[in-house]
Amino acid sequence: MGKEDKNKKATSWSGHLLNLGLVAVLFYAVSMPGGPLRTRLTVWWAQARLPVLVEEHWQALAATSARMDTVDASTAMIIEFGDYECPFCRDSHAHLEAVLESHPNATIAFRHYPLTAIHPKAEAAARAAICAEEQGRFPQLHSLLFESTEWRDTGDWKTLAEKVGVDDLVSYEDCLQGEAAGRRLEEEMRLGDALGVTATPTFFYQFGGHVGYATEDQLVELIELSR
Repeated sequence: MGKEDKNKKATSWSGHLLNLGLVAVLFYAVSMPGGPLRTRLTVWWAQARLPVLVEEHWQALAATSARMDTVDASTAMIIEFGDYECPFCRDSHAHLEAVLESHPNATIAFRHYPLTAIHPKAEAAARAAICAEEQGRFPQLHSLLFESTEWRDTGDWKTLAEKVGVDDLVSYEDCLQGEAAGRRLEEEMRLGDALGVTATPTFFYQFGGHVGYATEDQLVELIELSR
């Protein structure tokens, strides 16, 4: 083998090794848990599947009593799956409240999807909201959970209930430990799983949805698309 052939062969092997290295780096970037590329791909895939999943589950999805609005309607235009410890849910909540002020006929509901692996108080907070809902104080406690943070340290659900006007505190505290609240939470988690929820917040309307933090303009767009 001549010197020129040897050089060509060495160059060829170098090119193959470089390509293999690039493939390895790309594979690592895609498969790395929590990596930015994998996160983007996960969100993209979830967004692409939403219309089909929403059509399949819309009747169950939109019929929820955990409503932020005061409109007399049987179903909601927008349904959020959220977690009370989620910072993106907290930021989106302020925009939801602004939308309710600017669009008084909008119907917006909430489904509980606590990410317990990373948010240790989220499940208990969801139970607190469910039990407040039983006494007609869901919107008030729902907002308080997003607008305050001390409950994460204290877990003092009774004081929160008192602040929002829950009258029967004995029944409320029984509810916190009861099986009914747990069943309700499990049902909402199963529905979220069936809809492909992997992150909070995820917003649904009748023909699709939006994954992740939402601005006021984006929420208004979802309302318009749902009409």
